[in-house]
Amino acid sequence: MYIFQVFFSMIWYGGTTNVGAFPSSQSAQSNDLTPCAFGSPEPCQCPNNTIFQNSTTEVTIGANARDVAAILYSFFDVPWIGVDPVETTGEDLVVGSTRTMPLGGVYLIEEVLESWKTANGSYRLALGQKNVPIVMNDTYYFSGYWDDSEASYVNETHTKLVWHAHGCLTLPADFREFELNAINNTFKYLEERGQLVGNSTLPQTVVFPEFASGGVV
Repeated sequence: MYIFQVFFSMIWYGGTTNVGAFPSSQSAQSNDLTPCAFGSPEPCQCPNNTIFQNSTTEVTIGANARDVAAILYSFFDVPWIGVDPVETTGEDLVVGSTRTMPLGGVYLIEEVLESWKTANGSYRLALGQKNVPIVMNDTYYFSGYWDDSEASYVNETHTKLVWHAHGCLTLPADFREFELNAINNTFKYLEERGQLVGNSTLPQTVVFPEFASGGVV
């Protein structure tokens, strides 16, 4: 995100899919691409044994941007994920700070805050995987992911939320599942607080490659 949902997706695929399930046209990557990193153009070049994947979800939320930010705009306090960091370093919302998230009681994934900004209730927050790579069962590589969420003020009762993730993994990872989970939990908290006062749209997601999680939704 929190990205443990993506990891669980990999574990699930690991029981039903092998690396050979990737279409050969998607497995080949051009050496002319920029290596994948925070802020790199997409698509980008992934390390060996992994493939580039990304997902972007957009939604308009019928709530004020400040109310949305009060739920999502933190690097350490992340109740919408459903699990707390087991360790943090630095200070919340300070670039370079880290958080360590549990992965099914087996793995730990360390994330670093890459960038953040805020104005008029709007915000943008970007993070990336720090402990690269993580190798599961000596086979599945988790060789870097980067997550960028941005909530933009539309008017007093509406906020546009755009969630984007890209990464380098051996198997298909459902970034979309994480993004939709985060959005659904945000709606839940806003509704509980009586802050959903405008009309909301349904989330729209585009993923690449399409086999990873179904294409346009």
